[in-house]
Amino acid sequence: MTDTVSPFSKTSQHSQKRQAILSEAARLFNSQGTRATTLIDIASRLKLTKTSLYYYVKTKEELIYLCYLRSCEVHQQILSVAQNTGTDGRTKIEAAIREYFRRFQGILLNKEPQHAVMTEIRTLRAEHRTEVQSLYFSLYFAYRDLITEGIADGSLEPCNAGATALALFGNIQWTVLWLGDIDPNNIPTAGETFIDIVMNGLSTNPSFQPINFPELSSLSINKGFDRSAQNQLKQEAFYKVGSRFFNRKGFKGTSLDEIAEALNVTKGAFYYHIKDKDDLLLQCFNRTLEHTRAMQTRAIENGKTGLDQLELAAHYLFYIQNSDEGPLIRYNLLRSLKPENQDRILKETQAVDDRFGELVQLGIRDNSIRDVNASIAEQFISGGINSCLDFPELSRGSDDMAKNSADYFQMIFRGMGVR
Repeated sequence: MTDTVSPFSKTSQHSQKRQAILSEAARLFNSQGTRATTLIDIASRLKLTKTSLYYYVKTKEELIYLCYLRSCEVHQQILSVAQNTGTDGRTKIEAAIREYFRRFQGILLNKEPQHAVMTEIRTLRAEHRTEVQSLYFSLYFAYRDLITEGIADGSLEPCNAGATALALFGNIQWTVLWLGDIDPNNIPTAGETFIDIVMNGLSTNPSFQPINFPELSSLSINKGFDRSAQNQLKQEAFYKVGSRFFNRKGFKGTSLDEIAEALNVTKGAFYYHIKDKDDLLLQCFNRTLEHTRAMQTRAIENGKTGLDQLELAAHYLFYIQNSDEGPLIRYNLLRSLKPENQDRILKETQAVDDRFGELVQLGIRDNSIRDVNASIAEQFISGGINSCLDFPELSRGSDDMAKNSADYFQMIFRGMGVR
């Protein structure tokens, strides 16, 4: 006879309440960011007193940590389903994606607890950060191992497994930003479209066609700016270093003093150009949007087909993210902006994403891109650009930036499955 835990036991009740707290916290962290979410917000949504909530968690940092542990557990469960369901590398990856989308549908239908997007691991205190980061890396390595297995068993095309795993895992997590806008009943269909792009890519031609790549070092981000203006040069330096610190340490974990120190300028000189940390984050987003639009325009000028233009835009932005010209700010920091700035940045970001979608539609019309869901395809590009910031840390690339970019985007444009 199997032992069961009575729902009336204190242990069971405590576990259920704890899960409800983690689910609601994850929901708020995902929708409005950790900065804007307070323990009082979470308690009120659950109709708990602040004192009652403190019985389960003492600080917001501890709650973020517990939510991230839960997220890692969910992804590990998804991978376990894949291992038990699939028969080779390809079918295991497909099974993992289907299970992920099944669970997401369950979240939208209130049948599954919400789990947090792990966007601020680096802001956790040292012991928490080390534990969560180790679990997070193990998830990435698990996807890399599945890809390696698929290459070995012949179900997947040869590729840079590390770069492809980053593009895949990054896009799986990116779905949180767009799947919520889809009717829950259509989530399984979106999952099959996701699998189709992962395995078959966007291009109608599965073989790699080298693009006539302009000299990457000539991609002057501020080509339209007056580069002789010293103020502009200094501000550009502030925004680059600010983006680097925000991306690495989050908004709360970044101090203006350490940015000033990294730039080797006095605090007085720094504050002459930057009003405060909120202003710096806003300017980092403005810079990112401006540079993304500039690279899209350049790609349209240099590419012949919709596919050419989309690929060039992706490669240009990969270069910016992983060179001295970058980085660009991570999208997930948008909820760290002041509320009065979020709507404008969100609308401008959506306009940039829609421009990727327009290139997909152009490619479908000129037959360079397969007839896919353009809205989902544009999310693959945006998600890939956001995730490629982790390329130097997680993937073994070469000194050839163009090759690294081609390896990274191979899954999105050519697909990883054997056709």
